[in-house]
Amino acid sequence: MKVYQDIIEDYAIGRIADAFKRYSPKNVSFVDSEDKADFVILYAHGQRRKVWWKASRLIKENKDYAVVQLCLKSTTNPNVTDWLPIWNGSKIVWSYYNLSNACWNNQISYDFNFYHAPLGVDSELFKDLGRERVYKILTGTHRKESLDETREALKKVGGIGITPNKLSDQALVLMYNECEYVSGLRKIEGFEMPVLEGLLCGARPICFDRKHYRNYFGDLAEYIPETDSDIVKNLVKIFKKKPRPVTREEKELVKKKFNWEVIIKGFWKKLC
Repeated sequence: MKVYQDIIEDYAIGRIADAFKRYSPKNVSFVDSEDKADFVILYAHGQRRKVWWKASRLIKENKDYAVVQLCLKSTTNPNVTDWLPIWNGSKIVWSYYNLSNACWNNQISYDFNFYHAPLGVDSELFKDLGRERVYKILTGTHRKESLDETREALKKVGGIGITPNKLSDQALVLMYNECEYVSGLRKIEGFEMPVLEGLLCGARPICFDRKHYRNYFGDLAEYIPETDSDIVKNLVKIFKKKPRPVTREEKELVKKKFNWEVIIKGFWKKLC
């Protein structure tokens, strides 16, 4: 099978695309253009309209496709009904959200092959190097990740945060290793790969107290309410305390639960 991944420039998508290439079966090869492929992986990350246009074209060309649904509630079409034509036309839909339950809860019948699984983390890359924790937190990079609130809270406690830009993986590992906390404070929805990457490097994650975060991260993270007026206040409370040390048992749990190889093999098994 010749596979083309329809990739946009995005941190998470890059990680997933790399995992597909590393852990897919031997009979799967990846090509550099859609024309050469007989199977296309679409990443639903932004506007539904763009994904629907791509899916419609593939359906007309009798070309099979998969959908990796990374966003839903934060898109311009947050209702599952709007996405059903795209999902039903695919061979498989993968999401960390339970999309089948979302359909049932809205009393909507569906006919898509659903793979419910988290995103993963590369435990060979992200490791605790035992470096000095000179920064309070590795922040998000934009307002949706509560960047402004995190900076305000840091000012109140006299702490220093650091914001990653375009870095090599090795530089990012060092940055995680120099932080006490890592931000998983994306508003509305998210899986937040830095939560897992930072934790394996010894940084304690902070997330919003939402079901989709607690479902996967459980006791691994510190949680605060997603209430705009209280975000700064609650971050200040956390920053004033020493972070809970990340234990060996927690790291082993992350390695097992979010293993890219297991996740990607599960995708192909579900497809077949």
